[in-house]
Amino acid sequence: MRKLLLAFLLVAVASSFAQAEQDFMYFKKKAGAAEGGDNPITVDNVAMAGSNGATLSVTIPSTTSGSMIVVMTGNETTGPLAVTDDKGGGSSTYVLAAGGYNTTDSRNWAGIYYVENCAAGITSVSVASNYNETKLIVLTISGAATSGALDNAVHNFQAYNAGDNWSTGTTSATSQANEIVVSYTHQTHLQTNVTWTGTAGWIGFWNTATFPDRGFGQYKILSSTGAQTASGTFVGTGADHNYSSVIATFKAQ
Repeated sequence: MRKLLLAFLLVAVASSFAQAEQDFMYFKKKAGAAEGGDNPITVDNVAMAGSNGATLSVTIPSTTSGSMIVVMTGNETTGPLAVTDDKGGGSSTYVLAAGGYNTTDSRNWAGIYYVENCAAGITSVSVASNYNETKLIVLTISGAATSGALDNAVHNFQAYNAGDNWSTGTTSATSQANEIVVSYTHQTHLQTNVTWTGTAGWIGFWNTATFPDRGFGQYKILSSTGAQTASGTFVGTGADHNYSSVIATFKAQ
């Protein structure tokens, strides 16, 4: 009788463990599904600089292999600008995601460049052009796709004295939920002491050192698909409200 009771207890315990394991596996699957919906993209660092010269560099924390570098830049030319880093030897090729100038006066270039799956150990990024008043904003990003990252890109501009609102225009719908959207707007040198406002829900920044009012960058990490646009205002001294603006979206891994 004792043997029979012991056997029954062993079967009951084994069944309980099996059910617990099954419940745990179900929980892991549910948790995994939820985690899979989270955007893995993280902006690890933002570096900014402005200059009255044609060549400009910023220092960034040493990159890890597989990261993405996004460069927002602009100046008073028709572009494009040349972007390089300190790895040398052609290890990093910066691709123009979106770029253009204001055709009403043939200047005011704005561009977004990027390198995906970058090399480890990059510690500075530089931009060179044939003119001055250059702005440079560099994002170091982890969790972006290491190939085919660029999804959408648009360029927009505004003529002289058309108001103090800026807009990038609107992209096509993003192809996946997990992406990052980046915008950059560059305004002409005739507008000074500018205060920028950005898009609600975005993280925005402009350099407060040399030529603090020339360019404004911002980004937003996405969790759903849809067309993307960025807009805001720039208010300063002077009647000229000429600008050029770009926006681009990049896919997560």
